[in-house]
Amino acid sequence: MARNNSRDRKYVQSVTLNGQPQSKVWFTHADLVQGGKLELTMGEQPQLTLGTDAKDLPPSALNFNPAVLLK
Repeated sequence: MARNNSRDRKYVQSVTLNGQPQSKVWFTHADLVQGGKLELTMGEQPQLTLGTDAKDLPPSALNFNPAVLLK
């Protein structure tokens, strides 16, 4: 479900999986096969901190420094 979704509200503001707030913006295959409810709250501006903490990076990105993209 994407709450407040519209043409102007296309940016994810928050993520909830099975009623629990998530700070990461990814989930595992195991999360999906267990079923449940994924809720995204949408807004007009990008949420620049969601999923940016080192603990929230997906496992495949643990050795990746996103700052290199800004150079």
